[in-house]
Amino acid sequence: MQRLRVETEPLLPGATLPPWWRSLFLESANASAFLSSGWMATWLLSYGDAFDGDWVSFWHDLRCVGGCLLLTRRAKVGPFPVRLAVINTAAEDAEESPWVEYNDVLCVAGFEERVATALGNLLQQRTWDRLYLSGFGDGGVLSRLRRRYPIAEVEQEVKPSPYVDLASMTGDATSLLSSNSRAQIKRSFKLYGQRGKVHVTPAGTLAAAHEYLKELARLHRSGWKRRSKDGGFRTGRFLDFHCQLIEGLWNEGGVTLLRASAGEQAIGYLYNFIHAGKVYFYQSGFAYEEDSKLKPGMVAHCLAIDHFRSLGLCEYDFMAGDARYKTSLANAARQLQWVWIERATPRMRLVRVVRSIKRKLMSASAGERDGNQD
Repeated sequence: MQRLRVETEPLLPGATLPPWWRSLFLESANASAFLSSGWMATWLLSYGDAFDGDWVSFWHDLRCVGGCLLLTRRAKVGPFPVRLAVINTAAEDAEESPWVEYNDVLCVAGFEERVATALGNLLQQRTWDRLYLSGFGDGGVLSRLRRRYPIAEVEQEVKPSPYVDLASMTGDATSLLSSNSRAQIKRSFKLYGQRGKVHVTPAGTLAAAHEYLKELARLHRSGWKRRSKDGGFRTGRFLDFHCQLIEGLWNEGGVTLLRASAGEQAIGYLYNFIHAGKVYFYQSGFAYEEDSKLKPGMVAHCLAIDHFRSLGLCEYDFMAGDARYKTSLANAARQLQWVWIERATPRMRLVRVVRSIKRKLMSASAGERDGNQD
């Protein structure tokens, strides 16, 4: 079988997307909203200065059949500095991270194994201690790449990604719920209905989208503060990223923001990406009240599901996590993985020794506590 030709192009300050990215995205079987030209270009402007790297493309004769952004940056594992390699956009500072899911190497169907082999060979030639593969599903290039490494060298986190198969629905969104949950949500609809029509309104202009995002961010922060936890939209850089992203995706129909209302009162906002008939629910902000019978989140999602179904879209993806509202409304699920591959470099061998010592000390301490309870 003919080996693929691999081309690399350095990621330069102020870089724009290489010419093959847009056409490959449209042709790829595994493309997602998080690999779109709008997402990638906006990420480069907001976060690209923290990384070094290369654009990597894979060619079959004169045809580009695969491509990714291979990044590196300095990071730490505990107190130890390491060189981190990253595929595409991930590994930003935690509080500013826009959080990437459905990540992969863009690839034309049928070339996944060959692209994974070529990328693995390239990585073997590069200098890195840890490789981070973020939010990928089964069947693509990254799942094949991950299998090239022994399990002993891999740390992974697997999360469910519940979604609604809109085409398979036979009733409205409340029909997806259990009988008990359905009764609660219908009661919530009735209570909100006393204030006026319960409905959802998409942002019709870019200016309205920015206003929706501003209100969503305010409610989002307020909601997490009620739980004494940190949510998103805590930094100006994070908010600026999404303002720029909305502008980049707006004209191509890659983003939509919804306002759920009871009469004239907003009860919540939903921020979604759209690609190939699929809705990616990304973020939300809800107007919580003292009355626990009012459930703005569930009501807003029910309205959104019915809205997108009426438009003929095929899927409403809640994305990774097993929050109750997701599993309650979803009628299907898949899994996403976050994987750290650790190379047997001097730095990582030192990290493993320290980890081993720490585990032994913790085990001994636990045994001593158990003994003292006798």
